[in-house]
Amino acid sequence: MKERFVFLEKREHGFAAEREFLHFVGLCFLSFFIPLVVTHPQPLTGVLVNALIVVSALHLEWRRMLPVLVLPSLGAVAAGLLFGPFTIYLLYMAPFIWAGNFILAAAVKYFVFARGVGELGFVGAAAAGAALKAAFLFSAAYALFSFGMLPVMFLTAMGVVQLFTALAGGVLGKGISYILVSWK
Repeated sequence: MKERFVFLEKREHGFAAEREFLHFVGLCFLSFFIPLVVTHPQPLTGVLVNALIVVSALHLEWRRMLPVLVLPSLGAVAAGLLFGPFTIYLLYMAPFIWAGNFILAAAVKYFVFARGVGELGFVGAAAAGAALKAAFLFSAAYALFSFGMLPVMFLTAMGVVQLFTALAGGVLGKGISYILVSWK
């Protein structure tokens, strides 16, 4: 069983321990504070956060990635920024957002490391992860909407908007990854 999940521990590039720690701290800092600082437009915040998720998927082990998957929604909840008076609804969605972030990161890791980017290309890997994340979040939002727990505006925010921000974040994340690797 362990062989099936070996790809989850792979990274695109390994760094010296000090440099990896700095990347970890930087990614955690940015993932929490981007939702606090970049409040509008909301899609820009989503693109930046998804880029950080992709960068962490390419460069960090899972144990170091987990804060990057959770901190953005905690930052948004703490600041009450996403939907103004509807922030309480973000609490309902937070566990699903964490799972959606995990799905994006796992898909990128899988298609880049286990399958190899040669078949899909990195954009294909990011697109597959984005589609899976958006489908999961839309399904969760639809279920909560059906139970009367979320307003209808969350269906668009957790569907089409998530797909766009995850796709754009994937491409931006790969660009940031390239800069990190080539930066001496």
